Amino acid sequence: PPPAIPALKAAAPFPVGAAVQAAHLADPALASLIEANVSQLTAEWEMKMEYILADDGGYRFDAPDQIADFARARGLALLGHTLVWYAQSPRAFERLAGRRAAFARAYGAYIGAVVARYRGLARGWDVVNEAVAEDGNGLRSSLWSRELGEIEHMTLAFAHARQADPGAVLFLNDYNLEHLPAKRRTFLALAERLLKAGAPLGGLGTQSHI
Repeated sequence: PPPAIPALKAAAPFPVGAAVQAAHLADPALASLIEANVSQLTAEWEMKMEYILADDGGYRFDAPDQIADFARARGLALLGHTLVWYAQSPRAFERLAGRRAAFARAYGAYIGAVVARYRGLARGWDVVNEAVAEDGNGLRSSLWSRELGEIEHMTLAFAHARQADPGAVLFLNDYNLEHLPAKRRTFLALAERLLKAGAPLGGLGTQSHI
């Protein structure tokens, strides 16, 4: 027989997580492996706006709830990913373009609804995702930055998330930081700008695609 080895989460002095889709958790073998070895789950994409927010402005929580319920039933933590991402321009928000007050209300309502739904279970949230240009030369343009301001859309997102769950750690998240020095410098400078602007930034996330 193979030798017994300790669970991965028991061998590491920090939380060990897995990125999952709801369908993954329906596989008994994979679900058992996850339960035995990790202490935290992150939704791979089903907590992104592209899944949750319908064209008519309604919310779809079936898959995120399945992931949350799996974590809750097994005593696992949850990391929410992600609230604001430059790559997404939902039709529900595109229809509000040019109407700043209405756009801002919908923006706050969305962030508040998603964060509040998993309050007490989600230990943290990737609030703003991939805001830095790939070459490190400034920040990415997005529907959010054009309608609400380059930095303002981020500070608003952090404020809404903090209001919805005061106990969650709020992250600024990006990727390729480990091998692109210019991007890393811009990312850290952005973190400083957000802190100086009063954003309740509690952590830095790096998607280590390595």
